[in-house]
Amino acid sequence: MPGLPLAAVITSAEIEQRAYERGFLFFTTHVSDPLVAAVGNTVLDVLSADKLDERARPSACSSATA
Repeated sequence: MPGLPLAAVITSAEIEQRAYERGFLFFTTHVSDPLVAAVGNTVLDVLSADKLDERARPSACSSATA
């Protein structure tokens, strides 16, 4: 399956600080890859332009109550 390695983690500053203090760091060979960064920015642009978060919210809410 073709593609680019792209992932994100959203957490609080407190959790990030605790992970840093404990030495938990994870790097891949693509950590500073400008191509992957450009792809990530493009994905975020499309999500924003197409308002995909707003479009997904009703279906997420209805499946949570089902």
